[in-house]
Amino acid sequence: MFSPHSSRRGGTAMITRLKKIKALGIFADFTWDTDLPAFGRYNVIYGWNGSGKTTLSKLFAGLPGGCVTSCPSLEYDIETGGGSIREGQVLPEAIRVFNHEYVTKNVYTVSGKATPILILGEDNKKIADAIAADEELLATKKEQRRKLTEQATGAAKQRDRLFSDIAKVIGFNTAGLATRNYRKPDAETDFATLSSKALLDDASVAARAADLKQQERPDIAEAELSRMLHDGRQESVDAILQHLNADGARLCAQTVESQIIPHLKANADIAAWVEQGLALHKLHSSTECEFCGQVPPSERLTLLAGHFNAADKRLKDEIDGLLRELEGVEAVIRAFPLPDKANLYDEIQGDYQTAVAVVTAAKSALLLDIAACRDVLTGKKAHTTESLTLATRLDISTFQAGLNTANAAMRRHNEKTANFQPVKAAARQSLQTHYLSTIYDEIKQLDGRLAGTKVAIQQLVDGNPSVPEDVGIPHLEERIKTNRATISSSHKGCEEINAALRTFLGREELQFNVDGDGYVLQRNGRAADGLSEGERTAIGVCHFIINLREQGFDPAEGIIVVDDPVSSLDSNSIFQAFAFLKNAVKDAKQVFFLTHDFDFLRLLLNWVKNSRQAAGYYMITDAFDPAGGRGASVSRLDRLLQDHETEYHYLFKRLYTFKTDGTLESVYDVPNIARKVLEAFLMFRVPSSQSPYAKLESLKQHFDENKLTAIYKFTNDQSHTTGKGFDPALVGETQKNVQYMLEMIEAVFPEHYEILVQSIKAY
Repeated sequence: MFSPHSSRRGGTAMITRLKKIKALGIFADFTWDTDLPAFGRYNVIYGWNGSGKTTLSKLFAGLPGGCVTSCPSLEYDIETGGGSIREGQVLPEAIRVFNHEYVTKNVYTVSGKATPILILGEDNKKIADAIAADEELLATKKEQRRKLTEQATGAAKQRDRLFSDIAKVIGFNTAGLATRNYRKPDAETDFATLSSKALLDDASVAARAADLKQQERPDIAEAELSRMLHDGRQESVDAILQHLNADGARLCAQTVESQIIPHLKANADIAAWVEQGLALHKLHSSTECEFCGQVPPSERLTLLAGHFNAADKRLKDEIDGLLRELEGVEAVIRAFPLPDKANLYDEIQGDYQTAVAVVTAAKSALLLDIAACRDVLTGKKAHTTESLTLATRLDISTFQAGLNTANAAMRRHNEKTANFQPVKAAARQSLQTHYLSTIYDEIKQLDGRLAGTKVAIQQLVDGNPSVPEDVGIPHLEERIKTNRATISSSHKGCEEINAALRTFLGREELQFNVDGDGYVLQRNGRAADGLSEGERTAIGVCHFIINLREQGFDPAEGIIVVDDPVSSLDSNSIFQAFAFLKNAVKDAKQVFFLTHDFDFLRLLLNWVKNSRQAAGYYMITDAFDPAGGRGASVSRLDRLLQDHETEYHYLFKRLYTFKTDGTLESVYDVPNIARKVLEAFLMFRVPSSQSPYAKLESLKQHFDENKLTAIYKFTNDQSHTTGKGFDPALVGETQKNVQYMLEMIEAVFPEHYEILVQSIKAY
């Protein structure tokens, strides 16, 4: 409330005159009248509510700073014992001001608690306001954190559910129910490695699943035709067949010269039997026929030798050798084994079986060709003298191609076996990636929400580094704690306040108790739920007096201004309040008391008169300016107010001397004055508990009934209306009704009326 002040050497000079005040609210354009005495040490200023007392106290409060912030156009010229000061100049005199603003700024109730907390002191009020703002902000931030944490928890649970569910799907589809060992943590770990989605189509999913379902099978040896002996060395069947083709064609085309026995030529089987028999005879040196036991005729033997000569024998021997090789090839081909397709992996079986069909068909065709070649070569033996053509050519290429295809399938089988675990692992990985990809977008969205929520929560905790005033929750909590400690440590002891309040009010109804955040106020031993305006003012006055000496203020060298300290107090407390205030300020260098309460005014007047100190008695009155409207002025306190124990004489004077100038401003306070005069008059003229209306009704026999009704309506309806609420037509009504009231008082109680008129004329 108070600005720093400076003291003049030799003591503080007093304020002597308010020479000029302009643009200070209702003091629109005030000039100190030359006949108005200067302020003294003790000064009493009387004025009704709304007259401008508080406005004037604001001027006093603004003097240490050289301005009144609510009145930027203010002009003033204040005369002091040390010289005049004007707006913008700092009053060097030390001054303390109590008014309604002081109460507002220094008496503060912290609501929203189980027990209301009272804060005293403007600085403490500011701290309390800061605490309240911080607590509200803290509650908001905590609620935001709670909601964000709730959102994060929900998102995390949803995320966990997604991973738990997909882990079950992956476990079932990659290992089966019986051996499932894939869990949520595995899914989270694998998902972290994904940089993008990798979804498979249905066919690929089925293929990977098939890979996982297969059992590992043993290697299969590739099928290969056995190598055969030819001319003393091992050769492949293909090479043997090429020899057979060439040798067979050559032997069939070859002929020998012989003495032909027609019968043997015609019967190849007999010829073969005879030829074999001759060979046996030679082998066993037989002289007799082993069949008939007779000695063959020499002529017959010569004839047979001619038929079966050496060249013929060599040809036949070669053919027999060729037939034996052909038989060996046939045996190899016929007995050639191929593994059953069931030994191969399912997906290879189709290609393998196709190759087996080719091999089987080629095998059958090759065996038929071998049989045909054998028949031709066998027949050649019976026709060695003839050149034959071997039309059939033995070709194993188709057989070998089918065999190569089958072997290729078996190699694929073996390769799969060799890579079975890696393939299975790859299939499992591919399926895992596929199923994790199905939740990729949702998880990324949740992760984004979680990340954003985490940042927001962290900012609530740490504050926003880019906005210095946006502090975090712990900082707010610590600031609230520190501010509470500051308030607690700065408050005066309860006993001092209780003693002051007890003295001011004259009773112990209100009691202060210490609380960590301020004071707990009790009324009659119970928590005071609310304070009346009078109680709040009383507390403000006590705080003001207790803290008068703060900031180096010495009352003996300072100016004290007290505005309406007994506002809203009951009449029983006014004397106690007066005694308290008188004792508190009596040693001040200069005192100003402003009041609207007439009882308090009387106490002040009696004290000041008996103090034998330089004193000034003033009142704030209306100053009407037809051009500028209603204003306020400072004048001498009316002698009727000084010399009488009530306002009644003064108020009657106001009505008696009233004459409107036709403006609303000129009748501004008249309805209130009329109501007060009427109530006072009726109180002693009709001393009963009746209502004012009933009391007026009882006067009908003494005064015109219609005028009485007009008086009642005027005082009842218009006494609570302020300037702007007036109907301009009521200006004339005011003058008329004031005249009615004066006539009524004179008619009802003429002796009383005459005394009042004479009291006015006496001054």
